[in-house]
Amino acid sequence: MVLPTKPALLAGLRYEYMNSVLDSETEKGIIDLHYGEFFPTVYFSQKLNQNNTFQLSYSRRIDRPTFNELAPFVVFMSPELFLSGNENLLPAFSTILKTDYIYKSVILSVSYTDTKNAISRFQPDYNEETDRTYFISQNFDSQKITSAVLTFPIKVTDWWKMQNNFTFIYRKIKTNYEGENLDYGQNNYRANTIQSFTITKNISAELAGYYQSRSFSGIYVWEPMGRLDIGVQWKLKNENSRFNLNISDVFKTNIIRFTADVPELNIYNTWMLDFEPRVLRLTFTQNFGNTASKARKRNTASDEEQKRISN
Repeated sequence: MVLPTKPALLAGLRYEYMNSVLDSETEKGIIDLHYGEFFPTVYFSQKLNQNNTFQLSYSRRIDRPTFNELAPFVVFMSPELFLSGNENLLPAFSTILKTDYIYKSVILSVSYTDTKNAISRFQPDYNEETDRTYFISQNFDSQKITSAVLTFPIKVTDWWKMQNNFTFIYRKIKTNYEGENLDYGQNNYRANTIQSFTITKNISAELAGYYQSRSFSGIYVWEPMGRLDIGVQWKLKNENSRFNLNISDVFKTNIIRFTADVPELNIYNTWMLDFEPRVLRLTFTQNFGNTASKARKRNTASDEEQKRISN
């Protein structure tokens, strides 16, 4: 029987003060933010035995708006649609409680995150006077996320190994959006896997994919999506040459679709983003030179100087 080792406890405290000012040639004080906050961190770890470890942590963090999210620029998309910054955007502050249980190479992580002024990007803001919609980042009063992540490798056989990751998230948002009180939540999950196959001494293959269930960000609902990539590698007998054959997004499912449908605010818009076509790629790699040769010892000027000093 292996007795538990002594627990480890770490704690820290950081204070941060920020003064953010943005002026233009015609207007002063477009952005003028001043705030000071404490950010504590506490970490506890207990190794129960050779195969089991328990960890617990508490922390507070800040998510600052980027310059592009703040600066009141305007990007033209269509006569009625524009991208813009939001000079009224505030930093988001999160309190995080997280626990990990590690058994050999299996890791289970459970966390709870409570965020004030959560930043939700590319939210629609309709201007009735101009009949234009501006997509800007906005603060949501409260966002609470409970998540569980399970990471586990599996060795099926000597020639088939896999690395798997499964994430479950419950997200709840509460805010006042355009005068309407919004209070809703949803759970979603994501699964990732990498499958590695050793077919022969010189031929190997890899299959990598993910699936993301329906989720939401701000007032947008994201449709399910996924992706599967396949790759095969063939090393030639001299091991300095190899062929690689790769197919990306085999089933053409890595397409982002999201919709905002809020009838009480007269908001409805839908997006589809297809960043990359399905690609079949064949590459040949040739390594030149003797990869087994020893590294040559080089004497630099600083080395010679050190010798003179030591003498």
